[in-house]
Amino acid sequence: MSLTEPSDVRRQVDAALREGLNSTASRFTALSPTAEDATSPAALEARNDLRRDVMFGQFLDIYVQDAPVPAADVTDRA
Repeated sequence: MSLTEPSDVRRQVDAALREGLNSTASRFTALSPTAEDATSPAALEARNDLRRDVMFGQFLDIYVQDAPVPAADVTDRA
């Protein structure tokens, strides 16, 4: 599959991030139904995973916005 439009890349990144964040967030929620459970090792691991996923998502968001369009893509559209 050839991606020639930056918007195609952006859509794929957004979908992957949404899927990953939803998965991690649901795992965290399932592990932390009460305040006591929120400090369990599994809940702390899920919280750290969620924090990591959010930070990685922010990095990808900036990276995709600033990514140059390759010259081959420009000539393909002409």
